[in-house]
Parts: sequence; structure tokens; C-alpha cells
Amino acid sequence: MVLDANVVIALLDEGDGLHERAYDLVEDHAWDEFCTSALTLAEMLVRPASRGHADRERGTIERLGVSVVPVTGRTARWAADMRASRRLGMPDAVVLVTAQAVHGQLATFDRKLRRIAQAEGLDLAEP
Repeated sequence: MVLDANVVIALLDEGDGLHERAYDLVEDHAWDEFCTSALTLAEMLVRPASRGHADRERGTIERLGVSVVPVTGRTARWAADMRASRRLGMPDAVVLVTAQAVHGQLATFDRKLRRIAQAEGLDLAEP
């Protein structure tokens, strides 16, 4: 399962309005393999880094078993095409093409990204 940044951000922040949904999603899929793109990992760590907690939160992400999928040249080209054709921001385009590349289910709370992922034929995790 490919995790979008918003799922992990909500999971890490108990005060986030989506925290319970993120927790339930991860619990419901505890036996799945989780992954995310390197760019998405960076996005997940922005808030913790601003608070001086990036190492701690990265440790939490690692304990969840989230593997990091590199952004290769091919991924970058696919993401650029996806961004141009679907009017997505680069982080959303990268997580989408990562899910396509690994043939994984996508977990996201982003409605626009969910619609586009469905149109692209991706399997979506129910939040």
C-alpha cells in the first residue's frame, strides 16, 4: 500500500482531524506492506522538522514498516506527464505514479487525488 503524506501526517499528529481515520486505516491494513516515495517522505517530515522532531517521526515511520521508493528518472518523467495532463501538484503526481509503478493500493485523504487515481485505474484504500 502506497501512503500519501496526508495519511502519515494525520497518523503522527493526534490533534489532526483525520488522526482517527489514519489510525484505523493503518490498523485495518497492518498486514500489508507500506511504502511511499522519497519525495512524499520529505513532505511528511516538514512539520516535524520545523519543530525539531524529524528524527523521532522518521523513526516512527520506519517502525510502521514504511519502505521508501526512490524517485528515479523514469518516475520523474511519469510524474511530469501526470502533473501536466491532470493538473496535479508535483507531490500528488509523484505519489500517484509511485502507486502505479509498484502496482500498489493508494491510501490518501485527498479527494481530487482519489478521483484521478480511480480514473487511472488504481485501487484505493478506503479511509
